[in-house]
Amino acid sequence: MKRTIRAAITLSLLLPPLVLPLGAMAALPVTDFVVQAIKSDNAQILIGSLAQMRGQTQAVKDLGLTLVRDRTNTRMQMLAVAKALHVTVPPAPGAAAAAAYKKLAKLSGTAFDRAFLAEVIDNQKEDIAAIREHTGEAKGEAGEITRKRLAVVEKHLTLAHAAQSSEGAAAVQ
Repeated sequence: MKRTIRAAITLSLLLPPLVLPLGAMAALPVTDFVVQAIKSDNAQILIGSLAQMRGQTQAVKDLGLTLVRDRTNTRMQMLAVAKALHVTVPPAPGAAAAAAYKKLAKLSGTAFDRAFLAEVIDNQKEDIAAIREHTGEAKGEAGEITRKRLAVVEKHLTLAHAAQSSEGAAAVQ
């Protein structure tokens, strides 16, 4: 816990302005980055759970499980950072994520799989861009947290692309 608190303090000192590719792309302080990261985790956990229930292919169901498991872990790390920074974090994902969930919840079969994979790919790309924006500036434990988060999100992007490729191959057969 002490390491997480030190990392949060280091992160807040080393990364005053961060830029996220969300909304108007305005410069955000580290506290806003933490909030956005947790909202992203919440969104991925939500749609990952939906994929486990509604996914047609095993690849989509497996990706859903991976999203839930990994994003729950990254969320816990970011919640510790938020607590150390005294940041209040809303428990729900943002409005765009809620709209995406509603859209996905109405779909089934191949239509669900395709829309889910497209959503995951878009989300992972946005998250990767946001993380890379400040990864180089973060040092020590703060840098370690952001590098680990980047590795997780990049893995999800790779898995989503692989599932999308296998889904496309299955549709051709």
